[in-house]
Amino acid sequence: MNQIGKAKFAESWTGFEGSPPRLLTPTEVFGGTPSAELAKPNEQLAIDQLLKKHRPDFARPDPERGRFGAVVAPFTFEQWMEGIRLARESDQKSLDIRSRFAAVVDLVVERLRESRMKSALRPIKGGDFSVFLPSSVWNSERLDARFSLCQMNPLKPFDIGIAGDDYQLIFVDVVGLEALLKDESCAEQAAPSSSSSIEPWRRILAVKKSSPHLTRSEISKQFAMSTREFDRHWKRAAEVMPELKKAGPPKKPPQPST
Repeated sequence: MNQIGKAKFAESWTGFEGSPPRLLTPTEVFGGTPSAELAKPNEQLAIDQLLKKHRPDFARPDPERGRFGAVVAPFTFEQWMEGIRLARESDQKSLDIRSRFAAVVDLVVERLRESRMKSALRPIKGGDFSVFLPSSVWNSERLDARFSLCQMNPLKPFDIGIAGDDYQLIFVDVVGLEALLKDESCAEQAAPSSSSSIEPWRRILAVKKSSPHLTRSEISKQFAMSTREFDRHWKRAAEVMPELKKAGPPKKPPQPST
């Protein structure tokens, strides 16, 4: 993955694309004006940590230990707005990273599915390689788990787990990998390396796969485009990931009966 990512995105590829840090920006309210008072405790803590790291001049005190976790000091309006700016900047960088990784995943799966690259398994402790796997084991839209620890279960190839007793390491053939690296090095040499070069519907998939709890409305806030344009890309993404159709507003918790 790192070799392909480096060939495709050059200096923009960090090598940590598989698990980038992500900071959730507090939900915007009242016409887009964020409010520190309405933010969740974990969101306030995230903003506080950002300010400590990037704006030491604010001299934010350390959080106190409360009954249910850390309690941060109140924010001034200037501090909160600067924290929101830093959070959005962090989120965009994280989205770029996750989008790059998703693009490499798509590329690898495409090659394996079309038999232009071959894959095999080997026990984690060592031993013989398996025979080359049939290309059909890569014919699915739910393969992200395989790219977490580069493992799969040969007994349950489409299992959503990432590791376990029956899991084995995934390898690809050198000839297929070198051909892919050559193609990407030539094709992407003059291409932009930011997420702007990645189709929006693929970026939507990357966001949803990384943060499954996000609703459609929350995901749309991460894209600078009109509602109509976002809807068009969302529809294309839903064709690949049907569960996106269920990404509506979160369900209200049941009310206790009296």
